[in-house]
Amino acid sequence: MSLVRERLVSALAVTLFIVCSTASADYVTTVLADDPEGYWQLGETSGTTAVDLGSGAHNGNYDYFGWGPPTLGVAGILGASGNTAVQFDGVSNEVYIASTFSPASTYSIEAWVKADEGATTNRTIMLKTWANETPLTGGSHELWITPEGHFQHYTWTGYQSYVTGTTTVEADQWYHVVGVFASGTGTGLMGLYVNGVEEYMWTGTVPDAWNAGGAWRIGSEFAVGHPSHPGFFGGTIDEVAVYDHVLSASEVLAHYNAGIVPEPSSLAVLTAGLVACTWRRRR
Repeated sequence: MSLVRERLVSALAVTLFIVCSTASADYVTTVLADDPEGYWQLGETSGTTAVDLGSGAHNGNYDYFGWGPPTLGVAGILGASGNTAVQFDGVSNEVYIASTFSPASTYSIEAWVKADEGATTNRTIMLKTWANETPLTGGSHELWITPEGHFQHYTWTGYQSYVTGTTTVEADQWYHVVGVFASGTGTGLMGLYVNGVEEYMWTGTVPDAWNAGGAWRIGSEFAVGHPSHPGFFGGTIDEVAVYDHVLSASEVLAHYNAGIVPEPSSLAVLTAGLVACTWRRRR
């Protein structure tokens, strides 16, 4: 390889590394700019603490009930940036976050998820619950996958309130899922976004949401107090956030776009193509 080609390859490699690193930083900056109360990147590679980057400092625990922690340090949505995610076994893994933060009038909940084969139906992604309870008899502020394989945003407003998306969940595919809620007489709303797209938005009179409970749980089952009894999540969860306000459609889309990073294989193809193109020009 000539000196010119070696320098070109080195420059491309450095450029691509900077692109990946910047994408990770851009995602975090984008989320934090919207002032989450809780933001768990789930990027730890060891230990039992899930660090909260949000304003509330609600750190979580990967093994609160002693059932065995999920697998840390697996590939996350931010890919080649080096930030990792958490793999849940679908049997007993969860992240437990002791917190009385329980917004009743407005909130948004957000997560990136990738379900395993055989775990694309009737699984919990995240929810607000009573503290120290297992199995769960009460919950709200929930994102989950229905028995039919669609994402749903569920909350308790004195009765079961929910909106269901249209996307059919496929195994080994990343999805960005956001639920939004605002109570009000004639001005309330409850919505669901998947991959930056509004899939359902109900508007009208909406009572306040349940505001009790002392914990948030990621990946947990909801086996008793839910009509469909969804189980533990089986797959990867990343970049979970909770807000005390409604994210706008443009904010949700900005989060989704900031989370999209080319996979390493795509970057390799791009590098090869650029090198080949430059080499032909030198001829």
